[in-house]
Amino acid sequence: LCCRSVKKYSNVKTIVTFHGLDAVYPNSVYQRRIGDNLKNNIDAVIAVSGATADECLKRGAGRGKVHVAPNGVDLSLKNIAHDRGFLKRLEERVGIPLKGKKILVSTGRGVKRKGFSWFLNNVLPRLDSGIVYIMAGPQEKSLGKKLFLMSLLPAKISRQIWLTGMGIDQAEIGKALKRPELALRAFHLGKIPFADLTQLLKSSYAFIMPNIHIDGDAEGFGVVALEAAMCGTAVLASNIEGIAEAVHDGKNGILIEAENEESWVKAVNELCGSQSKRKKIASAAPLYTAKRFSWDKMAAAYLKILKGL
Repeated sequence: LCCRSVKKYSNVKTIVTFHGLDAVYPNSVYQRRIGDNLKNNIDAVIAVSGATADECLKRGAGRGKVHVAPNGVDLSLKNIAHDRGFLKRLEERVGIPLKGKKILVSTGRGVKRKGFSWFLNNVLPRLDSGIVYIMAGPQEKSLGKKLFLMSLLPAKISRQIWLTGMGIDQAEIGKALKRPELALRAFHLGKIPFADLTQLLKSSYAFIMPNIHIDGDAEGFGVVALEAAMCGTAVLASNIEGIAEAVHDGKNGILIEAENEESWVKAVNELCGSQSKRKKIASAAPLYTAKRFSWDKMAAAYLKILKGL
């Protein structure tokens, strides 16, 4: 939003990277400023996905200004050794034996668009009883107090606040975890060290991104899916927004129609029922991902755009 001042007082080229929510955030004042800058004060837009680029075009950016440079992933994740003792430590953490279980993992903050509570309530109860769902990611402190304070605000304002990244879905996740049929099948670990996160991915049967559509919010890309793929984990993800540009169906994961309960149940059960299918996806994913989403490729894309100015 400082682009106007930069343009007014200098001849410096202005380039802005958009990641998703920063383009669609539903505040009228913010959207007017974004639109004005996209039309008049920004020389180039670098969007992390085609979906994000489209949102910038809708807001007035000239087609010649908008470029797509997908995010990259750390390729060294593939080389991290699998700690066979991690599963035992995970058993102690969740309080149930995990030998013979098929672990599904999701990571990230508990925001609505991630679809964690939707998956807990609509899909997990219908999956094979040998499937366990584990979530990891930051949890809001004093969420109850925050929700109470937001309830005192007009709905439009409170919605804009939680769209900035507040883990409001945490409340629904907590309710779902108390359901008797999910008590020994679903767990939330909270935020864990990166070393443990990589081991969690390497110990899981599949990584899932059950994202859902939320007006005024968007998943600009899907770096966590790429990280899981580089760890040799099979990826199942919603075919929505920028995720579909990180996960290429049948190449480094499986895309599933967002919020389609039947499709999700079928896809997860089929993958968990076929060790050969799971191994085929998991083994091919690191190579495919490395060829298309390395940091070198991302840097080269940025350099090409900058030289073009």
